[in-house]
Amino acid sequence: MFQQWSAFLLVATLWSGSFVAIERAIQIFPPTFSAFLRITVALPILAAFCLWKGQKLSVPRALRLRVWTTGLFALGLPFSLLFFGERYTSPGVAGLLNGTVTLWTYLLGYFFSRGNESFTKIRTFGIGLGLLGIALVYGPRMGGAEITGVVAITGMAVCYAIGLLLNRTLTRPGTQPLDRMSNLVQQHLAAWVYLALLTLALGQFPSVDSILHHPGSKTAWFAIAYMGLGSTALAFMLFYFLIENWGAVRSSTIAYLVPALSFVWDYVFNGRTPSQDSLIGCALILVAIVFIQKKSAPDVIRVNENLLPKSQRLT
Repeated sequence: MFQQWSAFLLVATLWSGSFVAIERAIQIFPPTFSAFLRITVALPILAAFCLWKGQKLSVPRALRLRVWTTGLFALGLPFSLLFFGERYTSPGVAGLLNGTVTLWTYLLGYFFSRGNESFTKIRTFGIGLGLLGIALVYGPRMGGAEITGVVAITGMAVCYAIGLLLNRTLTRPGTQPLDRMSNLVQQHLAAWVYLALLTLALGQFPSVDSILHHPGSKTAWFAIAYMGLGSTALAFMLFYFLIENWGAVRSSTIAYLVPALSFVWDYVFNGRTPSQDSLIGCALILVAIVFIQKKSAPDVIRVNENLLPKSQRLT
């Protein structure tokens, strides 16, 4: 139990700390190139771990396109939007909006896979709270440059949600077996290819001299190493350890800690005190997550009474 809780806290710390590290990296390197470097560091580590576990790096050919599409939405697109968005807003706000992934996952899951999600009074109340929390984040920033970052990072959260839903279809019962680590490696490979092409298309590959000899390059490289080694490779391996021991639902409660911790690290490393609207928005979003994840009795088992014998119907 101690190992599981230690892993839980470490993953929350690593993921929340990545928002400060991103800010450090994009002060020196272009945003898309920084995201590309993050995957470049993480991918060989994940591949080595996969081989060490005795698992293949490849996935079944019939699933390859779906796995790469999932990697695009789960990693490539979100990273490009997040690194771009943090040019205009703070790590604390980025972490807060990252906490809305659960909200978008539920809403998109309801509209595109109705058999898996359902509206209840409790969940509807949670959705309302979550949207109100997002509105509080948007409101004070409308009309300023920061709104660009807020919109981009909201797009990141939506892409993450799509990635989660696509991963759900890949691993649901009755589908072709897919090893979790092989799937993760292939998704990172897809994200690496996408970010390399995007960086090239945007002309964001800096010169070797600027990479090695820029006055702040050491700080940027430390941030990249932290993100690649810590908040990507190590965090994913620990998160899968939690899923194997706790299950996916309980492990996903890390989403409660990441937004709050992102404000803590933003204050510790940058001295930024979160605004009142951000704190209230954070609280509302966290409460919303609790309500959205709460299952009521009708959600657990749904029975059509008309199909039951009369003796078993409720009177």
